[in-house]
Amino acid sequence: MVRSPRPILVPLVLLVLLTAAACGRDRPRADRAAAPETPPDRSTPEAVLVSAHRAVAAGDLDALAPWFTARGVESLRRDLEAWRVVLADPATGPRAVARLPAPEGPDGAAAMRKALAGEDPRALFRLYVRTDPRPALPPLAPAARAPDATVADLTVPAADGGARWVRLVRTADGWRVEHWNL
Repeated sequence: MVRSPRPILVPLVLLVLLTAAACGRDRPRADRAAAPETPPDRSTPEAVLVSAHRAVAAGDLDALAPWFTARGVESLRRDLEAWRVVLADPATGPRAVARLPAPEGPDGAAAMRKALAGEDPRALFRLYVRTDPRPALPPLAPAARAPDATVADLTVPAADGGARWVRLVRTADGWRVEHWNL
């Protein structure tokens, strides 16, 4: 019985693609969103959503910290890891990786390699945002809600024309994102 070369071919092609893209060094990007210097405005869910959306649109995982709860950050990291697993899977990875935007120079190739290997969650987040860019979020007026409300479910526009669900919760120091549906 002759075995098909296909099971070996898929991981081999992925390895060659990643190896070819692995030249250069991973340096921090100069255009990263800066952490807020003034205390963050957590007075309304809408203010938090607009600020968090800026960090998401910039692909800056670190800049999300002032806007997310610990549970929200963990949820985001789990979603990113699930996406990375799909990209690294020998059965689904090559097709999925082929749809990713080409790396931007040697630094981008090295960052992409680290992201796909699970070595750099920040690079993985930047790659995700480059793959699914976020349209600008217009300023939002605060919605009417009960003064004692502890949860606010809002949506943000997605690149595909749909909407992404975002849950915010009131904490001791104001509103924070509990879940951002990537």
